[in-house]
Amino acid sequence: MALRRPSGGLVIVLASVLLIFSVNLKRGTNIDPLSPQHLQTSQVEKSIAVAFGQDSFIHQHTILNIENKHDKRQDDHFYDDAVCKGEQALDKIMNQAPTGRVFTRQDQVDAWEVIESRGGVPADLYPALRDLDIPYDQDSVKGVGTYQNKDFHTSDGQTHREKPSIDGRRHRFNNHQTQPRTSGSYNNLFIPASSESTIIAMDNHSPSAHAGSGVTVPTLNRWSDVVWQNWTAIAAASSTPPNKLRHIIHRDVFTSSSRRIMEYIEIAEKDKLDLPWPGHEYDMRSEDGKALLGTVHGLGIAWLVIDHSDVLGRRVPVVRIWTVTWRPPPSRRGGGDRRRSRIIIWGLS
Repeated sequence: MALRRPSGGLVIVLASVLLIFSVNLKRGTNIDPLSPQHLQTSQVEKSIAVAFGQDSFIHQHTILNIENKHDKRQDDHFYDDAVCKGEQALDKIMNQAPTGRVFTRQDQVDAWEVIESRGGVPADLYPALRDLDIPYDQDSVKGVGTYQNKDFHTSDGQTHREKPSIDGRRHRFNNHQTQPRTSGSYNNLFIPASSESTIIAMDNHSPSAHAGSGVTVPTLNRWSDVVWQNWTAIAAASSTPPNKLRHIIHRDVFTSSSRRIMEYIEIAEKDKLDLPWPGHEYDMRSEDGKALLGTVHGLGIAWLVIDHSDVLGRRVPVVRIWTVTWRPPPSRRGGGDRRRSRIIIWGLS
């Protein structure tokens, strides 16, 4: 029996299928793995939407079925940059002499307003604080808000004159220029305990980040410097040795650069994604640990130790990250929708 010749319509259909298949193969070599086109067409990968921090920002990620995390991003220089910064910070922690960055009460009064209060610890931190034996009743927690909400002076390097200070003495100062306030602010909770003293970073905006580039900031302006000054004052008032500081907690991390590093790490290792307390601990000498230390949050911790290693000792921080899920009140934008927040705890043991 003779084979029948395919009809013209069938030939056209087969040719079209082959053409589409070949075009998709060709395009597949050039598609960005994070592009919307790739997310829509890939059957091997899946996207995950994760909300971070206090906003409703949703970011889609691609999880690749591969073993090497660096293969999953064509553009992972931001991770490598963070690893490099973390390595440099570790080297300074272990080898650099204390910098001697000491600020006086006068430095603070000249540029900042400090408001102390009884601190209330957010309930989502209770499980961690209980497990770590950190007291969190209101009598144990001191809240300190430090606000750069007044004009301040910078030296112009000209002739000196005397100016009275808050301690009643007269000190010599350069002629100064008045600079406008930056509206930077640092709000933190301090728990001076005998063995597990803790700082909880709540809502912090540096003068330079808040005011923008090119704006003059006070000499006392870094988070690590302001927090250290507040901590030593509270420790002294409660008769707690300042070297008893053991934990620093960053609550509700929503800074985009830090969040990007955490996303990168957690997506590469899916078993560590969105874990509740106790979360996952990262070895500070691993690439992931160095990358976390190289974030803006990690470098603040690093400089706290580097500048004051004469008091704290040369402590290599231990970092742990976990996730809490919460629902904002209906009065807030997007209220009622469940959201996830990342919490970082740095151990200084």
